Formats: sequence, structure tokens, C-alpha cells
Amino acid sequence: MVKYQFRFVNYIFLFTLLVSNSFAANIKVFTDRNPVRLDESFTLVFDVASTVIGPDFSPLHSDFDILNQSQSSQVNIINGQQHSSKQWRLSVIAKRTGQLVIPSISFGQDRSTPSIITVQPAQTSQPGKTPADLFLEIEVDSKNPYVQSQIIYTVRLFYAINLNNATLSEPQVKDTEGIVEKLGKDAQYETRRDGRRFVVLERKYAIFPQQSGDVIIEPLILDAKILEGRRSRFDFFGQSNTRTKRLRSEAISLSVRPIPKTFQGQHWLPAKQLNLKENWSENPLQFKTGEAVTRTLTLLVDGLTAGQLPDLKSFIRPSISQKENVGNLKQYPDQAKLDEQKTALGIISSREEKVAMMPSQAGDYTLPAIEIPWWNTETERMEMANLPARTIKILAADNAPQTISPVATLPISSGNESASPLKTSLIEQPVKNHWFWLNIFLAIGWVGTIIAWWLTRRRNSHIPAKPNTLSKKAAFKQLKQACHKNDLKQVKNALLTWAKIHWQNIPNNLGEISQRCGEPLETEIQKLNRHLYSRSAEDWQGIGLWKAFKVYQGISEKRVIEELELEPLYQT
Repeated sequence: MVKYQFRFVNYIFLFTLLVSNSFAANIKVFTDRNPVRLDESFTLVFDVASTVIGPDFSPLHSDFDILNQSQSSQVNIINGQQHSSKQWRLSVIAKRTGQLVIPSISFGQDRSTPSIITVQPAQTSQPGKTPADLFLEIEVDSKNPYVQSQIIYTVRLFYAINLNNATLSEPQVKDTEGIVEKLGKDAQYETRRDGRRFVVLERKYAIFPQQSGDVIIEPLILDAKILEGRRSRFDFFGQSNTRTKRLRSEAISLSVRPIPKTFQGQHWLPAKQLNLKENWSENPLQFKTGEAVTRTLTLLVDGLTAGQLPDLKSFIRPSISQKENVGNLKQYPDQAKLDEQKTALGIISSREEKVAMMPSQAGDYTLPAIEIPWWNTETERMEMANLPARTIKILAADNAPQTISPVATLPISSGNESASPLKTSLIEQPVKNHWFWLNIFLAIGWVGTIIAWWLTRRRNSHIPAKPNTLSKKAAFKQLKQACHKNDLKQVKNALLTWAKIHWQNIPNNLGEISQRCGEPLETEIQKLNRHLYSRSAEDWQGIGLWKAFKVYQGISEKRVIEELELEPLYQT
């Protein structure tokens, strides 16, 4: 009952935010993290236009203590126009626990939008134990997750001494193909433990275990250089005395649950939230023969990576009557667009698919319903996201007969671009005999093409085929070396080379290769493709793709893989 009351209060508060947004369109308010613990400082930021008057922060004093504040200005020139803004950054600490409201702050005649922050009780040390000057804490939001579901893994470094430098290893999942993704930027704040003041560095990861059963997240290793004493008076080069201390965190044991028997979907989708929506290029929706209209389907998921989102066309289940009348509604799908947002609360991903539709005859058409079953990890039950069947009415084109045959020039998408308009020319013939002779002419041309192709094939059959210049074993070796070097471009070229040998119908890009391979290689190739065109290319590690590639090869290629593993990676 309390849970639903809290949701009701949140809905009322969100409605208040929507109303107040109209009065604070030029003021943005955000925190460095949410939730926080009591006795932990957090950063409160007000981003405003430079034309506003200085703020009055006195409403904060009822629930928060302001430790310090700073102000900065920024000027940007966009399209020849100058845009300036100011930021007020406040380091504050909560006075009590609960759902606290960050009140509206006055900036002259403008006011900021109120927001909510969750303050949890302070975390105390064990009785009789004094916390060390430097220690690590590890926390996971669930130790009994479902397979392929998201786990939030949080590591906190506490220190009350002067650190010169520190390095921390990345979490690794033992004996499984676990996916690990870093979430956002590190947070820094202050807290107290047993009366002592500590500075805390907090880092978060999203981990997706890929098999059920007992799974171990390996301990993290911290190497820290600690400053000792004062600088020597004879130290002319500015060097200080340091010592290195190594800390090892606790290993985390997970009991990963398999896919529940009550889940009846074809694709396993464990998530916190899943939404399916559609948009049309024409609003209001109007169809005419020979004119193209674009339908956009968007799947938005909280708690899964973009690589885990399936093709939406696989969820369309048309009935027999629907199959009959959709035949005259031509559909031209574009390449899917994937996106991910990594926040402190987890990964939010989306998959967008555009389909251009062109009717050739007037009448009523029924688009089948789309139903996506998914597993709600918070309510522990299967839910259904759906779009109902839609009946659309196609009108005849202006000054055109009821039956029209379009001749369309369709765009070929080479990436994630949105579908471009279709250039269509309509051929109208007032006399039906013209269509008869045109069909005869096309039939003769089609027969002539088949005869020419048969003669060319017969002539080329006497020419011996050129041997493949690169064997499959050599392609494996090339891919393995590129993965171990973490060379994005070499891995891409090696995958394309292997694809030419592996398939007769050669794929054109990494996206087509990933769609043919399936999981887990599909996810790793999509991750490679994203890093190729992002600023985080240096963070990519090829070992995950190589492991997934070996899983895809299976038993049929086991002997070749074993031979490669016996060879040294770098020849001396």
C-alpha cells in the first residue's frame, strides 16, 4: 500500500513539474547522483541563462547544509549567434533521510523547477572496528538476477589520506561470457564513518551474466601511491616520498536464475521497463495511391543493451485475412538505428525501424498487430507491449483511375540514416491495349536476358575457377591477432574477409554480418561497430569478440581453433 501511495505522490509531483516548466524554461537543475546517503555530500547544479539575476539559495537551508559553492560562465557561438550561460555548483549535504524536495530557487523573476532526491540512512562500520585510512566497498543491486538481465555493480574507494595516484582494475566475470559496461562518469563526494571524514570516489558498472547458475565476479585490485611525510628540503625536483599500497576487494557470488518456465516469448527480454510506440511521417495520417508514407517503430528499454534488442519484424503475426489485403501495400524497410544511454541507474537502449509504405490500389488495408512479450524484473512476471492492428483507408490519387501501377525509385540505405522520400512517377494509360503490348515487350526482354545469362554461364564454365587466395584458417588467424591487438580497423577488415569465405551471399557491412551470426557474436560485432565511430575507441577490448567468435564456430571448427591456440600470438 505504501508503494502505491509513493507512486501516487510521484505522479502528482511530476504533474507539478510539467506545470512549472513553463516558468523555468531557461533554468536546468541536476545532481551528480541520486540516491545519496545521509552524511554524504552531493553536487547540486543550476544551469541558467546569463541574463538572470543572482539566485537566492535560502530555501535550501530547511533540508540541506551548503558546504561550499562556486560559479562559472560559458559562451558558445552557434550559427553565428552568441549563447552564454552561467552555472552555480553547490556542494550540499542532507539533514534527514527520505524523499527530499529540492525547492524552487528564485533567479529574479525566473524560478527553477523543483525536483526530488532520495536520501538513504548513513552506512555505519562494524561494531568495535575502526575504518582504515583507505578501503574499498563493493555493492550489487541483486545477487539473484535472471540470466542476461542487468546488475548494477558499484565500487567505492574511501580515503582519508593524501593520494598521489591510484589505478583500479575492471570487474571481470569468472567462467562465463558476461558483458560488462561502465556507467557514466565517476562521482566524488565526502562522507563520515564513525566520526571520521572520508573522500569517496564512486564508480558504477552494468553487468549482464550470460549463463545461469553460480557466477563469480572477480575481486578488484587497487594500486594506490600514498604520500608520506613532508617534502625534503633537499628535494629540488619537486619529488615527494610515496609508498604503494595494494588493496583487493571481495569477490561477489551471484546465483543467476534461468529463463522462467512461465515466460512464453520467442526472445528473452528481462528489463525494468519496455515501451513500444509508432510514429508516421504524415499527421493526420492520409494515404493516396502512389504516395509514400513512412512508419517509424521505436522500442525503448530500461535495463538492456542495444545489442540485446531483437528485430521488430519478428513480432508481427498477421492473420490470413490480413495477408490477403496487404499484398498491394508495398513496404520498404530501412536499416535499424540502435542507441544507448549509460546513466548512473543503468543502461537505457532503443531500436528504431523505419518502413516506407506505398499503396498501389485504393481500398482498405489492415496492418497486423505487433506483440512483444518481455519479463519485468521488478514485478517478476511476463508482460506484453503491443501495438493493435490498424486499418488504413487508401484513397485514389487526384485525377487518376482506381487501379494504378507505380514505378518507384527507392533509396538504398547505407547506414542509420532516416528513410529519404521516394521519387515516384505514375504512368497512366487511357487505353488498356497499351498495357497489353507493354507486357508483351517486357516478357520478350525477360526471356532474352535468361538466354544471354545461360550462354555466358556455359562459356564461363570452361574457364577454371581461381583458387581462394586466403584460406579459412588464415582468416581465423588474422582475426585472432587483430582482436588481441585491440585494433578496431584490423578486426573490421578481418571480419569482412572471413565473411567473404564463409558465405556465398557476401554481406556488405558489419551490420549484416552481426544479423547472420546471432548471439553472443551479434552483440560483440555491434559493440565493435559503435566503437569504430565513437570517441571511446581506445576503451574497446577485442578478447570479448574473439571469445564470441569461437562460440559461433561451434564443434565444426573446433580442430582449427585448437590449432590456432597452440601457435604463439607474436612471432619473435
